[in-house]
Amino acid sequence: MECAESRHSRYACPEDCPHNTFSPSNYNRLLEVAEKSDRLMFERFSTQPVMAAQIGRELRSLKETGMQDRAGMLIMDWFHFRRDAEGLSFFERWEKQGFPGLRNDQRVFLQRRACLRPSLIEARQIVDSEQMVAVDLLEPEAGEFLLMDRSLASRAARFSTWLVWTYDLPHCRLLHGAMFEVDPIHDLGPAEVLEILLDHLGCPKSADGRKRWMLEGFMRVKESMDAAIQLRRRIGMESMDAGPREVLLPKLPPLDLDLRAKVPPRLLENPPVLCTESVRVSKAMVDTGGQERDIRMDLLRAWMNEPVPALRGQTPREAAVDLDLRPRLVQLVKDRVREFDRVNLNAGTTGDMNWALRDLGLDEWIYPPPPPRPRPADEED
Repeated sequence: MECAESRHSRYACPEDCPHNTFSPSNYNRLLEVAEKSDRLMFERFSTQPVMAAQIGRELRSLKETGMQDRAGMLIMDWFHFRRDAEGLSFFERWEKQGFPGLRNDQRVFLQRRACLRPSLIEARQIVDSEQMVAVDLLEPEAGEFLLMDRSLASRAARFSTWLVWTYDLPHCRLLHGAMFEVDPIHDLGPAEVLEILLDHLGCPKSADGRKRWMLEGFMRVKESMDAAIQLRRRIGMESMDAGPREVLLPKLPPLDLDLRAKVPPRLLENPPVLCTESVRVSKAMVDTGGQERDIRMDLLRAWMNEPVPALRGQTPREAAVDLDLRPRLVQLVKDRVREFDRVNLNAGTTGDMNWALRDLGLDEWIYPPPPPRPRPADEED
């Protein structure tokens, strides 16, 4: 029997119950509840003329200044974080009044989403086009969890890392609002890169202060990350060895003088050094069609037995049994797994390197490769 008005409010509904809206197997129904809840929330907000007029002015200001991408954060701020004279948010006042007009599932959903917080998600396993197993590097003690999101599951690679907003539902986590990928930079892992960016931008250290700051600063973090990648790439291109660079790479545009101010100096240390030969190798790999996978495997086998500067000159095999170097080796291997998955997704190729992790004794980091997925639309040529 379905007991909708008590589900997850007065008792925990089993995940395998066919009536459980919050079960991962009922993801489509959950999305319908989310859409309906949002619509009712906006309708409720529209009955507050002073607040509605103010948010309208702020949204117009974002549009006039070309910052429409921050609209979602502004709405989230108004619904969940701004306080009135009694110290209540719009959502808390609605909750205090008993959520008039809402059904049980809608109340449960909005109460859970009210606990939004920034998360740095590291993908571990891509289950299918809707589900992935992940960890939150800002809450590592929480361990792995199931994350439901079609947009991210369609493009994520193993060990790709994304700055997002998440909230817990009874059987999984969901995302809300903007997201962007945070890659490692040289010997800095994604969590270290994020902390350096946040310090540079003046983000508070406390959890509450950080959450409030991120509502306005989230897109600034992305801009700073993008600027760091752009500057590092430019430095690498400018340092290329002598050769026909103009044939292999486009002419560099004038440097935006404001760009450097967005980037923490530490993220410009140890820039990549490109050479014409490496570009030719990369082009050859792309042009060989079915042989590309064999080339990648050959390069990986060679890498495992060659000295690596980032491992203090040790080979990956040697670093695997060195307690001091093993954590750095794990990061390097994660980088390679992530790139394998990205190439497969964007090129429609196959191949996996779990055999290499097994060879290096890194079995705890072995996860099944992602299932075949269509190439993401924004990656098309």
